Amino acid sequence: MQDKKKWQFWIDRGGTFTDVVTQSPNGTLTSHKYLSENPDLYDDAAVFAMRDIMGVDTSAPFPSADVHSIKMGTTVATNALLERDGEKTLFVTTQGFADVLLIGQQHRTDLFALKPTRPAPLYSDVLEVPERILADGTIRLALDTDALTHGLEKAYNADIGSVAIAFVHGYRYTQHEEIAAAIAREIGFTQISVSHQVSPLMKLVPRGDTTVADAYLSPVLRHYVDKVKNAVGDVPLYFMQSNGGLAEAGSFMGKDAVLSGPAGGIVGAAKCAAQEGHSKVIGFDMGGTSTDVSHYAGRFERVFDTVVAGVRMTVPMMDIHTVAAGGGSICKYADGRFQVGPDSAGSDPGPACYGRGGPVTVTDCNLLLGRLQPHLFPAVFGKDGKQPLDAHASRTAFQHIASQIAAEQGKSLSLEAIAEGFLAVAVEHMARAIKRVSVERGHNIRDYSLLTFGGAGGQHACQVADALGIETVLVPPFSGVLSALGMGLAEQRTIAEQAVEEPISETRALVRALRDTTEQARNSLAGQNVSLSAIETVSHVRIKYEGTDTCLSIPFGNQSEMESAFARLHKTQFGFTEPDTPLIAEAVETEAIARTANAKVTAEQQIDLPSARGDEQTYQNGWHPTPILSRDALTSRSSINGPAIILEKGGTTVLERGWRAESGDHGSIILRRLATKTHAQKDTETADPVLLEIFNNLFMSVAEEMGGVLAKTAHSVNVKERLDFSCAVFDAEGRLVANAPHMPVHLGSMGDSVTAILEARAGQMQAGDVFMVNDPSAGGTHLPDITVITPVFYGESNHPTFFVASRGHHADVGGISPGSMPSNSQTLEEEGVCFTNFHLVKAGQFQTEAVRDALTGHVYPARNPAQNIADLKAQVAANARGVALVEGLVDYYSLDTVNAYMGFVRQNAADAVRSVIARI
Repeated sequence: MQDKKKWQFWIDRGGTFTDVVTQSPNGTLTSHKYLSENPDLYDDAAVFAMRDIMGVDTSAPFPSADVHSIKMGTTVATNALLERDGEKTLFVTTQGFADVLLIGQQHRTDLFALKPTRPAPLYSDVLEVPERILADGTIRLALDTDALTHGLEKAYNADIGSVAIAFVHGYRYTQHEEIAAAIAREIGFTQISVSHQVSPLMKLVPRGDTTVADAYLSPVLRHYVDKVKNAVGDVPLYFMQSNGGLAEAGSFMGKDAVLSGPAGGIVGAAKCAAQEGHSKVIGFDMGGTSTDVSHYAGRFERVFDTVVAGVRMTVPMMDIHTVAAGGGSICKYADGRFQVGPDSAGSDPGPACYGRGGPVTVTDCNLLLGRLQPHLFPAVFGKDGKQPLDAHASRTAFQHIASQIAAEQGKSLSLEAIAEGFLAVAVEHMARAIKRVSVERGHNIRDYSLLTFGGAGGQHACQVADALGIETVLVPPFSGVLSALGMGLAEQRTIAEQAVEEPISETRALVRALRDTTEQARNSLAGQNVSLSAIETVSHVRIKYEGTDTCLSIPFGNQSEMESAFARLHKTQFGFTEPDTPLIAEAVETEAIARTANAKVTAEQQIDLPSARGDEQTYQNGWHPTPILSRDALTSRSSINGPAIILEKGGTTVLERGWRAESGDHGSIILRRLATKTHAQKDTETADPVLLEIFNNLFMSVAEEMGGVLAKTAHSVNVKERLDFSCAVFDAEGRLVANAPHMPVHLGSMGDSVTAILEARAGQMQAGDVFMVNDPSAGGTHLPDITVITPVFYGESNHPTFFVASRGHHADVGGISPGSMPSNSQTLEEEGVCFTNFHLVKAGQFQTEAVRDALTGHVYPARNPAQNIADLKAQVAANARGVALVEGLVDYYSLDTVNAYMGFVRQNAADAVRSVIARI
């Protein structure tokens, strides 16, 4: 049982604000906000907040005996990455591999950058050591301890404080790393990170990146942890890890800290939803500059390969998708479209309504439409920081946009209609992000509730839910500070991993890894003062198809159980399975969880909220009287129908027309749709600038989701790692509508391949057909670029309604030299196998033998046809995702509307290009 007679503090130390949820000795929960940086008043916001809340003067000793525990999340590690302000680090690796992390993997983050740059490496220097252990454990070259000692001493004397050690195959054969660590310790290094402890997995590059990041961040983190610990004495102190579990202060490591704050939000969302009986939720955390979304269906979803601030890390982290759409996102009218973000007004100058000359933002839209009321906000704006929100400044900024629209389009729009249009675009951006963590992974989003938190989330939750077809929204207690609340609701957790890289039929290897990871995880948690009897463990196996890199986490079980579970999950996420391809167990992971009695959350008492005047109105296709009430007031009513505005400390919830709000049993507000939202028929004669931007994003998102499937399911390095592919959507005549920002060389030419198939197969195509082209005379570029084309037959039509296509650069398609691009070729035949009009899939059946025969029955055959076939299957799967998404758009908007906006989008693109040409 928790000690109810002492204080408990749950703290999220963010970059701007430090949020605190406090459980007082009488059990009451309250929330508080402090600026994270205020050097004139305090050295550390978290320590000052606790003293302030308890009423303890800064000169008095900290009352450690009165505090039960402190649980924190912090951005210290994240900020150190962003600002490159970590400890000077030496990277120690095998001789010949000095540049391995600088070269990195072949991912290209910005294909269209005219002057691409790469993030600076975290390490300050590299020490190459003569040593080499082969993949089978054979010591090819013994560790040269003299060279190692000399190099480490030189770095130590140069004031380098951290060492990161990652040798080739060191994750499995650890003896050389252990010797190197012991020598570094003798020399005097206090931070020594070794790869077989930090990230015991295959692949030197991500393992090395993670080890360097741990060495770089841990001293900075340790400095902060020690500062807090010294300030609070012997109070039990815990920190939130990126994986969603608390760690005792002494066990908190740099590699586990980069998502410390956001992870608390997901934990808070999951726990509050569970209290209200909701097991499937989408987390929707909207702030000033961005929106974080997450998926929860009874288990925390984690990713094991993440890039944060340009640094790749292979440690378990909460799966959070971020989109640049927040309250400060800039709204503008450009190229005939209403555009929102990705640029943000920030806090200075901020939105126009801040009164400091800022641009129109999402916040201004909400203000203009009455969804935010100036008199209900503190007067902290303007150049002197003492003015209320400036509605006049917002209207003036909107009038400039209205004048621009009138000049370009020759029609007048009301300021309210413009604001509604921008909000619709912003909502689509946020809905698109949610689809990435739900629909894209095969989840039926209509089975979920949307759980909203963050300062701006409640203002848009109903609209986002409508855009997704979700009919229930949860507004949890403490929604404005849910990440802080999550710190108090989380359990202590630790995760142990071990590489396997064996077929799942190798049960001895799996059982050995299970035993080792279970022992390691339990011992790690026991070392954090958790009784062994209070620890439960859960084990999973990360399984992939042989030849691929995309793993799915499956509960540990017997071979048959794991095969079935993998097949189901792969089918759900990617739309296909490969029954004849062996399954490989990449790694075993065991999570140890401390069983503790979590606090029960109830609604916070709302105090000092301004009272409504009674004459407020909000705009939604016209002005409507809108009651404004405190969250407390709602708890005393059975329900209220929208429109309404619900106020609470730290947040505002806008209840839209057609929605009802009621109080949950455990402090949440539950918003429910009164009737299924219907979509009005759109004008298909003229392009609406709002819908134009929405459809532009929708068509682009189809192509992007196709690319996501292709990258995850391909086998070749070219496609899965270098991302040398493109995906696109075409209209019924084979004209390009949307091409995701993939490979520039593919832009434009794919349409000719679609047209070539359309002409060659006119009247012959049927549902379930897929075709393949790489012929340069049919829109191909070079022979390794194979385009896979799928016609979309909607409804009862006998003719394709749309097309989707994916083009991937295959590693080899034959020819006189590997790679299929010989510089001395004189005929097309010498370059490889040419496909002009190949029937790849007939009535849903992949033509495996026909493809293999074509690839091998050539005078210069393909060298690895199995890999070609695997990549082609991945392209077919990507196209299948595109077909489903396009059909979904038609189901929602109607065929006439989608067809019309395919034309409008193409025309708008042409107009935009003409405009650019005219300017230059």
